[in-house]
Amino acid sequence: MPPHNNSRNTIIFIVIASIMLLAYSFFVMEPQTQKRRAAQEAAAAAEATGPITAPQPSAAVFTTDRRTALGANGTQRVPIETSTLKGSLSLTGGRIDDLFLTDYRETIAADAPAVELFRPEGMRHAFFAQFGWSGPNIPGGVPGPNTPWQLTQGATLTPTTPVVLTWDNGAGLRFTRRISVDDLYVFTVTDTVANFSGQAVTITPRSGVLRQGVPSTLGRNQVLHEGAIGAFGDGESYRTEQLKYGAWSKKPSVEHESTGGWLGITDKYWLAALVPPQDEKIEARFLVEGDGSDAAHIATMDGEAHTIQPNTQITETRHLFAGAKRTDLLVGYQVSRARPRFV
Repeated sequence: MPPHNNSRNTIIFIVIASIMLLAYSFFVMEPQTQKRRAAQEAAAAAEATGPITAPQPSAAVFTTDRRTALGANGTQRVPIETSTLKGSLSLTGGRIDDLFLTDYRETIAADAPAVELFRPEGMRHAFFAQFGWSGPNIPGGVPGPNTPWQLTQGATLTPTTPVVLTWDNGAGLRFTRRISVDDLYVFTVTDTVANFSGQAVTITPRSGVLRQGVPSTLGRNQVLHEGAIGAFGDGESYRTEQLKYGAWSKKPSVEHESTGGWLGITDKYWLAALVPPQDEKIEARFLVEGDGSDAAHIATMDGEAHTIQPNTQITETRHLFAGAKRTDLLVGYQVSRARPRFV
């Protein structure tokens, strides 16, 4: 074969091989790279979300039976009983997710049921509050939405009988949660984290109020605000921020930085609000996760990170207001407990 034919064949081979390599890179390697990147981003997002995650059942698996939802997956519960509240908290995740306001009725009928505020996951329009921690690369992890807390003190949460929950992550961190409630609508959640491992860990307190979907009866009032609400400031002056359900659904993430303050979700007459220590810097977010009528609306806040040295412990206290927006009551909380712009 003439030498020039060999050269030509070599060139043709190189060109074909280059085309095949480019095609392989474009059609095989690039999609795999994008898939890995998406998986990494999803993992990072899940870590960032921490204990506040949106339930994702399809319409086919929602239950209308509250007892079924309350006992899903063998969940154990702690009763809540006060002169104004009745319900329970879940030991799975430590959620406060079952709550009725016994001073108020759904209708004016004498036998009408008490107003429902919180509703457990598994039912359509689940609504609950959750407290926990976030932190990267924590051996054994931190408490999340499926953490099996153990009831170690108390039996029923009342104004005179707090309850204590514990969870050990199996890698040297012990989480102890004391929950108390006053005779009206304020829960106090005190988390203590003890580090028995041989290395320092850094974790951040995170809490949130989540409503999955917006019931058709909400979000239509053009006079009174319904949706996301909070008060944010620098420790001296505060501003009230509001985001109606309609506008909120169009903004998947709205962030605020604050020293103290509070945030939550409000309806016409009722409010679920998280209150951090008033001298603590927080990062607050109003989020929407998912699509359609069952999209989760989440008001969440991160407190200041804590580094826990070996054989030491730290404590974080947060509050939850879950009740009626009575002006006299809110004014009392604002004055007596230094809640900025709580009215």
